[in-house]
Amino acid sequence: MKQWGLSEFSLQKKLSIWFASVVLFLGFLAITTISYFSPTTEGIIGIFVQFHFEAMVLIGLIGVGIGGLSFYLLSQEIREKNQTVRNQSQLLLSFLNPQEKECVLYLAKNNGETYQSDLSKLPGMTRLKAHRMVQKLSDRKIIQLSNHGKANKIVLSDEWKNGLIEQ
Repeated sequence: MKQWGLSEFSLQKKLSIWFASVVLFLGFLAITTISYFSPTTEGIIGIFVQFHFEAMVLIGLIGVGIGGLSFYLLSQEIREKNQTVRNQSQLLLSFLNPQEKECVLYLAKNNGETYQSDLSKLPGMTRLKAHRMVQKLSDRKIIQLSNHGKANKIVLSDEWKNGLIEQ
């Protein structure tokens, strides 16, 4: 039997509140639509026929409210996930030596791709050092290499790119 952690229960509870409000909204919208297409003066539909304009304004306000509620309920979860990605990215960077770290950060600043010749222009870097570093990073699957004529294009792997470019 799975035990629910506080944040998991909290997310489940938030989604339940959101789902209930959306169902309520759709029910209200359905009754208002039915009252427009088959007007009657009896029961709940009669009330909606009598106050149709007010019901339409209320539907708009409820829709805006559900949007705000969605943002409120789910924004904390999104912030927590982004913080986790940042923390994991920092952890991954801590396993690289200073030149490799500088290279990976340079790639992240350039949308995850550059040429090997650009890396050799970094401070303290030569063409030979850049070549060796690129080979090491490629062997560790941090980057992918592709030949473009005489130049090597370097692309940051998707896993690293997702974590670093968001920072």
